[in-house]
Amino acid sequence: MKGGERLEAKSTPAFKLNGGVLCDTLDLMHPDIRPWPVTPPPPREEVDKVYARRKATDFGNWCEDNLRYEREEYMLESKVTGEKCGLDFLHEMRGQKSVTLNLETEEGRDIFRTMCSQVDGVIDEMPAGYMDGLGIGYRHISKLYPGLVWCNIAVRGTWGPYKDKTSKFGQWTLEPFGGCANAFIHNTGFPQDQLPRGRGGDPTRSGVWFADYVAGEQAANTLLAAIYWRDELGGTGQFCEVTGAESQMDILDFDISWYGFNASIKARTGAWDPNLNQYEWNPCRDGYMMIGGQTDRLWYRIGMCIERDFPQFGRLIHEDPILKEMGARNALEMLTKTYTLTTRWLRDINRIEAEQKLFSVPPNNYQMRTPHRVKVLGRPLGYDTYEVMMKYAGIGQTRVNELKEKGVI
Repeated sequence: MKGGERLEAKSTPAFKLNGGVLCDTLDLMHPDIRPWPVTPPPPREEVDKVYARRKATDFGNWCEDNLRYEREEYMLESKVTGEKCGLDFLHEMRGQKSVTLNLETEEGRDIFRTMCSQVDGVIDEMPAGYMDGLGIGYRHISKLYPGLVWCNIAVRGTWGPYKDKTSKFGQWTLEPFGGCANAFIHNTGFPQDQLPRGRGGDPTRSGVWFADYVAGEQAANTLLAAIYWRDELGGTGQFCEVTGAESQMDILDFDISWYGFNASIKARTGAWDPNLNQYEWNPCRDGYMMIGGQTDRLWYRIGMCIERDFPQFGRLIHEDPILKEMGARNALEMLTKTYTLTTRWLRDINRIEAEQKLFSVPPNNYQMRTPHRVKVLGRPLGYDTYEVMMKYAGIGQTRVNELKEKGVI
């Protein structure tokens, strides 16, 4: 394709390899035909550090009660502008009860200390040193309640040269600062050969707050492990730390391994991971569809779904003795076969139709026979203050109203 030349959607690209078509949907990926996603401004949920709440959401589904403390000035958009609350908020905040508490007042700190005596763990999402500066950090609370488990979750941690850095606007370092610290954004975005510099080939932040999800999940498991240690082994609580920059490195395990093997650096290939066949957001009739199989077992299942429409795909995956070996399947000829068939299948199907091809199978070992419970969805600011103050601090409605007037609650 020459500079400035536009590919027509009906054209057939002449990309051939060893006499065979390498890919017959490359034109559909061109931005003039299928525009690339435009990253919207960071939503309110991200500015409020969603990753800590992602972890809280997990615990809200697991445990009896999960409390979320907020300052009164951090009002929901729905209360400030009258706009409807988004589904993302309802989803991210499920299982959490909302309580307002001003920790910068002495009475507020006393209430916080009292509540710490009634809970198993505390999720701290404040900037490094903030809680210690108020005298209610882990080093202070642990002296009162040695069994308390405390987990701090931040983008770049609570120690080291970047712990106190803020953005150019003076905000906490939110995403994508974590992705910039560990080279995650090097992997995302369009490669240089698909888009010119400035529109493609540049590091690109993910469309969602990706580190927040990963860090939240890891922090939830970290806190559970610490509680298990306390109850079954050590008998004491402890301080735990999970960062967004650290957790994303689990996703970069292939890149790290290859660099350690021969000092090679993964090229920017968009969403495609060249270590896997094929792990990519592929163009389909109504947008993009993710298909990824990291193991032979997963690829076998993918083949079962696609062969409902393309019988040759089933024969290719299940009967070809070469393709049953992961190493052989990564050979270019075999990759071309599977990728070409998959892209042809995707070209004429949309995401809703593809979901109808899925098989329903019982989980291994029945581990999800009793699923986690979603007891409440996202709550308005301070919705549960009266209930929680009575249950965990022994403060009645009259006293709560007095504290509200004083700006404590």
